[in-house]
Amino acid sequence: AGVNGRSGSWCVQQRSYSWCAAATMSQAEFEKAAEDIKLLKTKPSDEDMLTIYSLYKQATVGDVNTERPGITDFKGKAKWDAWEKQKGTSKEDAKQKYIDKVQELIGAIGMK
Repeated sequence: AGVNGRSGSWCVQQRSYSWCAAATMSQAEFEKAAEDIKLLKTKPSDEDMLTIYSLYKQATVGDVNTERPGITDFKGKAKWDAWEKQKGTSKEDAKQKYIDKVQELIGAIGMK
C-alpha cells in the first residue's frame, strides 16, 4: 500500500518539498474507469447507473450546483437527486468511489 493505503501511490521527498503521485494515479485510474464503463457487456441497473452518474458529477464538478429539474423531468430529477446525495463528498473520494464501483460492475457484468 502507498499513500492513504492506495497501491500505486508514491512520494518523493527532498529537503524543501515533497511530491506525491497519488492524485496523478487516481486521475489516470478515474479516466480509465470512465472509458471502461462504456465497455460493459450489458447496461447496469438504473440504480447502478445513477450511482455512477452521481459519483462522476461529484468527482468532476463537486457539490450539485444547479436547480432541481421540474416535476415532468423524471430522469433529470432522479439524476439530480442521486448527485445531491453525494453532497459533501470530496472530489478525490468521489473519484475513488467511482473507480471502485466501475471495477465492481466489471466483475459482476464483464466487459465486451
